[in-house]
Amino acid sequence: YIIFNAYLFEWESDYLSVNESQYIYECEIKVTESDFKKDFKKKNKHILLENKSNLQCIPNKFYYVTPRGTLPSFRIPSYAGLIEITEEDKKLVATVIKNAPFLHRENIFDTIKPQLLDKFYHKYKRTEFENYQLNQEIIKLKKEIELKNVT
Repeated sequence: YIIFNAYLFEWESDYLSVNESQYIYECEIKVTESDFKKDFKKKNKHILLENKSNLQCIPNKFYYVTPRGTLPSFRIPSYAGLIEITEEDKKLVATVIKNAPFLHRENIFDTIKPQLLDKFYHKYKRTEFENYQLNQEIIKLKKEIELKNVT
C-alpha cells in the first residue's frame, strides 16, 4: 500500500507505505531547510516520535525526504532517517543517506487497515469524480469546436 497526504496518525503524512512485513513507513517531504524547521512546530508529532510512547499513533519508521544537499544528516533527529532525491537521466533517484531506526516493531497495520482502506476509497472516488468532470468538460469543448467548424 502507498498513499499520499493522508491522516492516519495525529498529523498529515506526505507519504505512507506498508511493506510486505506490514511495517508502516512514513516520509515527510521537505523542499527547503526552512520547510524542515517549520515541521518542528508540530510538537506533539515529534514528542510521539521521539518518546515512542503510543505505538498505535506512530509509524514503524520515519524519514525526511529532501532534494540532495538540502539538509546535512547531522540535523536529522535520532528517530528519523534521511532520503535525498536527485535527477539522473530525467529520472528521480532516491538515496538513503541516513537509515531510519525502527521506532517500534509492533504490527499496527491491522489496527489502521480500516482507516487506510477508507482513505483509498475516498481518494479513488474523488479521482473518479474529477475524471468525470474533466470528461464532461472535454465533451462540451468538442461540441463547441464542432459548432464553430459548421458555421
